[in-house]
Amino acid sequence: MIWTIIFSGYISNYYPLQTGIKGFELNSLLKAYIGDTGIIIILSFILLTSAAIVGI
Repeated sequence: MIWTIIFSGYISNYYPLQTGIKGFELNSLLKAYIGDTGIIIILSFILLTSAAIVGI
């Protein structure tokens, strides 16, 4: 669920109503602290970890 919120906030940066206020605020906070590259790294890590746990 967190991955979806962060990913949608990152993709649709200019339409905050589509991501919800939580996704918009979380994306803004993460961009301020770790930048775009850090968000991509975190999203990739979460996606690969969850895929490994599920067994895809």
